[in-house]
Amino acid sequence: MIASRDTTLVDSIRALAPRSMPGDSALPSLKTVRFHAERVHDFAWVASPEYVRADTTWNKIQIRALAFREDQDRWRDLRAFTVSAMRFMSREVGPYVWPSFTSAEGFVGGGAMEYPTLIMLEPDAASDWIESLDVTTAHELGHSWFYGMLGSDERAYPWLDEGFTQYMESRYGDWKYPHGLLKRRKVLPWTSPIRDYLMDEDRYLARVYARDEQPIATPADGYHSYAQYGVGAYSKPVVMLHSLAATMGDSTFHAFLHEYYRANLLRHPRPADVVASAGKASGKDLSGWFQPWLQGTARLDNRTGRLPVRLKPLVDFTSPEAITFVYGPVLWQGRAEGARLGLWTEGRYLPSTDFLDGVLAAGGSVTMGTRRGDLSLGGWASRRVGALGARGQVALAAARDAGLFRAGVRAGNLATAPGRRHPIREWRLYLDYRDRYDLAPVDPRYWSPGRGLHGKALLALDTRGPRRAEHAALDLRGGSSASFRYERVSAEARQRLDLMPRGDTHLSWRLFAGSALDRPPRELLFDAAEGSRVDSLGRFYLNDRGPLLASGHYWIQGGGGLRGYRGRAALGKRVWGWNTDLELPMLPVSLFGDVGGLETTRALADAGIGYGIGPLRITAPLWVGSPEPGKAPWHLRWLVSLESVSLPF
Repeated sequence: MIASRDTTLVDSIRALAPRSMPGDSALPSLKTVRFHAERVHDFAWVASPEYVRADTTWNKIQIRALAFREDQDRWRDLRAFTVSAMRFMSREVGPYVWPSFTSAEGFVGGGAMEYPTLIMLEPDAASDWIESLDVTTAHELGHSWFYGMLGSDERAYPWLDEGFTQYMESRYGDWKYPHGLLKRRKVLPWTSPIRDYLMDEDRYLARVYARDEQPIATPADGYHSYAQYGVGAYSKPVVMLHSLAATMGDSTFHAFLHEYYRANLLRHPRPADVVASAGKASGKDLSGWFQPWLQGTARLDNRTGRLPVRLKPLVDFTSPEAITFVYGPVLWQGRAEGARLGLWTEGRYLPSTDFLDGVLAAGGSVTMGTRRGDLSLGGWASRRVGALGARGQVALAAARDAGLFRAGVRAGNLATAPGRRHPIREWRLYLDYRDRYDLAPVDPRYWSPGRGLHGKALLALDTRGPRRAEHAALDLRGGSSASFRYERVSAEARQRLDLMPRGDTHLSWRLFAGSALDRPPRELLFDAAEGSRVDSLGRFYLNDRGPLLASGHYWIQGGGGLRGYRGRAALGKRVWGWNTDLELPMLPVSLFGDVGGLETTRALADAGIGYGIGPLRITAPLWVGSPEPGKAPWHLRWLVSLESVSLPF
């Protein structure tokens, strides 16, 4: 509709309008544009003086590509991508029936948008790493068939449009990029291929394992969340059509696509028309084959045998086809061990927001200390256990590292509203055996020697509302041995508020309180400033005498949260803390203040500024109410934190 019928330019490129000059007060000219299209059920148009256009003609179809002047270099292939996708869809499904087509860069929200004869793609569709502009163009152009020419009802049967279009995008990507969608394969030549189909299968299986799937036949307004809509309308239909092609054979599946197009061109097909076209192409009644796919939610998987295992260095792209173990070197430092050299590995199958470690995972490490020849070993494994709940998992772990042997088991589950919406409720149980047989590698202010059995129960709740998010947790622990016996309870509540509608002014607060009875070991006393060292054992880079903690400038988030008292081993059986952070748009830093108490001492307090960039958080407690001996309350102190960085080894 945007490329008018009298366009005769072939393979040309030019600016639609000259760059505006400073001081211009009126348009250089006025123009009347008339659009005419037949047999369409929707329309849109785009215009911008910043557009640069490229026109061509393919198979008597006038094709136009529009990109913003500042993006024209990154979008130079849009015209070629449009022609390539047009040729593919015409061959695989059927001829394009309108005389023109336009692909345009535009701000539409949601990534891209389609209309008969016109598609619009967000500026970030172009990537330096992935062939995203090409396959997104193919996807949006595919709507001209399943939404435009076939007239599918997107609300009643969203999969008839989005599902078929998503499948054709996957088929197009596999045809054009047989080695995957990664552009820079020379940089990462060993990695598994990135394919649209594998990503769709990942999303589908994640919902299946979370028991949070809805049938494909669900109407658009019947889905509880976008996550479920994305699987039911997009990803699961892709898996279904992929399985249908494998069942039919490629030539029969081609015949099915052509028959479905021929029988429903410029009509409004229903799911029964899909089944009828498949039956006519195959010569079989396939209604029984389609029924469980369209109406059911049981996992439909044709795989047999054991899950294949791959080994890749450093990094790989996850795939439902195999579990990949990535591996790499360890080079770190410890006070007693000296330089630590070794190897780590981990493998996760189907990791997702529901299963951060995947439904099946394992890993381990081995390092050698160069100073004393200390050998450190560790290993862990986890898997989904549906008997505990949809997202239930059980994990085993054992390690001998830095003068400590530990072994334990963990079980838990996470429950959410449909579509992984809030509230999110979580419970976890832990049972650990720990033997601290050497204090030389650690800071003895934070550890007690000895062995014993430790138990832990954690209950957590996350909620979210308009411009707010909350988290609450209750932590119960207990343990005993010949040298200690304790019961310990702590509670935490925190909230983040967007104070202004623009979302650039945030107030966060956190309240923490804890109490321990009897004789807890030092590592389970509460710290007024930070989290327990025992809760950081899974992070090798937080070994006590390593370069981060030994520097005196690394802060482990948690505990009483009084940042100005970090490193002072302010430990006790009872603690409370209130932490507040304020982010203002007119300041490049945030402001914070903390107040709390430990045992029966008078109240402790601090205040300062903070700055975050990506995963790095820099904190400067400029004022401390009870400073260290020899220091004034007002003093430049600084801390760093990388707690949001997830390193598995």
